[in-house]
Amino acid sequence: MGRLQFQLFLFLVLILSAQSSYALNETKRDSSFIKSYRDLLILKASLVSKNNQVILENNQTKEQLRYKPNEWFRLGLGFNYKWMGLSLNLFNPLKKVNTHERGITKGLDIQSNIYLRKIGMDLFVHSYRSYYLSNRTAYSNSPVILEDMATFAFGGDFFYIFNGEEFSFRASFNQTEKQLKSAGTWLAGFKTGVYIINTDSGLVPAPVDIKFNDDFEAKSVGTVSFGVGGGYAYTKVVEKMFYTLSCFPNLTIEGLNYDMVDYPTKVIGDSFFHVQWKGAIGYNSNDHYLALFFVNESIPLGSYFNTSYKYRFGNLKITAAKRF
Repeated sequence: MGRLQFQLFLFLVLILSAQSSYALNETKRDSSFIKSYRDLLILKASLVSKNNQVILENNQTKEQLRYKPNEWFRLGLGFNYKWMGLSLNLFNPLKKVNTHERGITKGLDIQSNIYLRKIGMDLFVHSYRSYYLSNRTAYSNSPVILEDMATFAFGGDFFYIFNGEEFSFRASFNQTEKQLKSAGTWLAGFKTGVYIINTDSGLVPAPVDIKFNDDFEAKSVGTVSFGVGGGYAYTKVVEKMFYTLSCFPNLTIEGLNYDMVDYPTKVIGDSFFHVQWKGAIGYNSNDHYLALFFVNESIPLGSYFNTSYKYRFGNLKITAAKRF
């Protein structure tokens, strides 16, 4: 079993373990604040837009290179029943659009948000190959595609929900509950992740290098990070409408590895202040659920010589669900 397959196996085991403990947490809710639909079959359809970017910034001029995979949106189907739940993004109808300017990206993107009564987890596995320069008009008259550029990311946030009896993440994001009255909760936990950006020839191709002025070009950047922090989440309920916003700041330390084109590999340590945002707005009745929600992450990958690196990911999703 290869490294990626093994990590995916552990990822799926963690999801199933968390889902199976759903029933153990059910009796701790305040029924005047939260209504459960765990005994109903819930079918749902989603339209998902993935946000995946690699950003390089010149520390002196503040000019940026923004690389993206050729992905637009995916259509997905899923279900929930008792402790079981599964959602799959099935296909991307626009995957091959603009291949001349954006290339053809191959990859895997799994993002799972698991919320028990007192414990929450935002988990992710990303693996992409082939990126294009989305802001290339400032640097080149022709498309800039790095077919050999690959990224890999694996990790998650794990946090304690202090007021899980009255506040429900599941009501906003998982369709298995309904928030009956407005409520909020403090959060505390930690974040960990592995992030790797790799190319064979360098992250700044020849047509761009002159204007971006990167004299010390990296072929790859990798990091292992760990952070601790706390935050707050709140849901405002107005009849059948709900509005949720969660902010989770944390202080993170990381070990960075820079593999340079013409210079020796460099290993350094760094730290940064990071904020994870997620939110939702929607309609939630006894039979139907319709909502727009987002999760956003932006991970600094340090600064070496004249260039800073950042990996950004998340999703924007519209979900419609029917309960039976």
